[in-house]
Amino acid sequence: MRPWQEYCDQSSWHEAANIFPLMPDDELQKLADDIKANGLKNPVIVLNDKVIDGRNRLLACQIAGISPDTQSRNAEKLGSPVAWVLSQNLHRRHLKPDQLKAIAAEAVILMQKETEERQLANLKQNQKQLNPAQSTEVEKSSISENSRDSIAKDFGLSGRTLQPSITNAKERPDIHQLQKEGKISQSEAQVLKRDPALLVRFLDGTFKFRRGIKVRKTPEPASRSKDLQARYAEEDFYARISRGLAGAFNGVKDRLDELTHIKKSDWSPKAEVGLQELIKSLNAVAERADEYANQYKTIIKSHKKVA
Repeated sequence: MRPWQEYCDQSSWHEAANIFPLMPDDELQKLADDIKANGLKNPVIVLNDKVIDGRNRLLACQIAGISPDTQSRNAEKLGSPVAWVLSQNLHRRHLKPDQLKAIAAEAVILMQKETEERQLANLKQNQKQLNPAQSTEVEKSSISENSRDSIAKDFGLSGRTLQPSITNAKERPDIHQLQKEGKISQSEAQVLKRDPALLVRFLDGTFKFRRGIKVRKTPEPASRSKDLQARYAEEDFYARISRGLAGAFNGVKDRLDELTHIKKSDWSPKAEVGLQELIKSLNAVAERADEYANQYKTIIKSHKKVA
């Protein structure tokens, strides 16, 4: 193994280890002080020449000027790096619920990546004549939802609740990182994702969230009036979304009523395909309803406070 100082560089950290955020500077200093006074109790674990556990201990040792113990683990015995990191860290951390959602989202994405890589490796080993792109596509539908729901359960969450954070981790890593660091909630991340101008103002400190409400640091009467207009415009926006969702649900209900009256003898493969598509539509509508319901409640609460 390399000298331990080289492992302090973030490029030497395993991607699975990076699922969890580092300690804040003040907590890291406390850990360094404790190590200096009492020594390092647990070694830094290395997998395939990458630090998979002990990043905070490593940095604290660097601050304290103490050489840490490092141990290398066998990849086959360790198993899934993501599952191993979760087992080592879930009980150690005291994180906000929305931070856990962001962390779980990253775990889902990496677990899916691990599964796809393992499946492709097995295909090559068995010398199956199948296009790699096709094989990945074939498996994604099954491993995606299974990984999401399984990991969500480990975090005490549901897969559907976790989905907005997974989408943000893939599409907007900048906003995802804010949620992971505990600076915003999942619902606030959705607001920033939808409003790039607000994101800029949030980052420069002009606006901040307080229980889901946008607040100026130094509000003035004129600007307050504009803020109220913006909030009422948002309420109208969510009201229209609610009506749209209600319409979608009614459409689904009508389709279910039609299927209910079909005699069992009249069922055909085409009818079964239609039912499968209907189930997918139901799941999509349910996810959108769940996402927007939380944001809509935030708008309503803000109006009650203003009143």
